[in-house]
Amino acid sequence: PVYQVWMVILAIIGLIALSENLIPSKISSLAFPSVLNAYFPPTFVVIAFAAIIIGAMIPAAIQALSAANLITRNIYLEYFNRRANERRQVLIGRIFVFVMIVASLIFVLTPAASGLIFYLLTMSYAWLLQTLPAIILSMYWHKLDKYSVGAGWLVGVAFTTYGLFTVNFSSSLLPWLSYMYVGIAGLIFNLIVLFIVHAFVRLLKVRYTSGIMPAEFTDFDEAFAGVKEWRKDDFRAGKE
Repeated sequence: PVYQVWMVILAIIGLIALSENLIPSKISSLAFPSVLNAYFPPTFVVIAFAAIIIGAMIPAAIQALSAANLITRNIYLEYFNRRANERRQVLIGRIFVFVMIVASLIFVLTPAASGLIFYLLTMSYAWLLQTLPAIILSMYWHKLDKYSVGAGWLVGVAFTTYGLFTVNFSSSLLPWLSYMYVGIAGLIFNLIVLFIVHAFVRLLKVRYTSGIMPAEFTDFDEAFAGVKEWRKDDFRAGKE
């Protein structure tokens, strides 16, 4: 919630910058610094700029580390060198951290790309939304198979990409679909294909193994019940 409030504040500051023509060269990323520079004393501006730099470096470093770790563990270690030792993985991770930081700097320092950050954020949410059935449904629907999930995800991502292509990747709302958010539209097609493919899988009696079996939940419940009983006995002993 705090993050959303801060986004609203940034949007208001951006409107102020637009109304007062404070954005140099129409670079949207300079809206907030321009407002600070125009309306606040120099001492406060210096402190605020330093805070902006520090505030940008921390999440950038975390995201660079996360992306490098993702590439190292899930791509390099999985498909290129499964026998890589820990030292090798650390080296590859450091290389990709440097690559991610350089790529981010190139993107940020390119004036043409500065206005696309918001659209890229909404696009990433639209694609990420297509993983919702695989994560949420599989937790409660134990007979869900990998074929239906994979087919639904593929169709959802394909439709989302096509929808973004029709608007030249300049918006996440589809004018030809009553301005529906492209992620929601893709999720609808995702679920439709998921249920259809799952029906065919059940009809054709395709053999598959579920990721989480109900027996595993039963074992967990029994173990957790034992922990709860132990806590009750411990509480009674302490009370006595």
